[in-house]
Amino acid sequence: MTAILTEQDLEVLSGHKRASGQIEWLGQMGINYFVRKDGKPSVTWHFVNNPFGMKAKPAANDEPDFGAI
Repeated sequence: MTAILTEQDLEVLSGHKRASGQIEWLGQMGINYFVRKDGKPSVTWHFVNNPFGMKAKPAANDEPDFGAI
């Protein structure tokens, strides 16, 4: 497996044949990508497996409950 998705990988993953559809889908999924000179998206497997849009959000109150002591 290469670090960069092939065009076929990206088509299967996104369900889109056109680069514009793939780019739109990647953005909706929170997956970081680069647009190549030919207008096609370039995506690494790291970005697919670790999308920035899916990071766990910190708890609203991340301080300890000192009142419970």
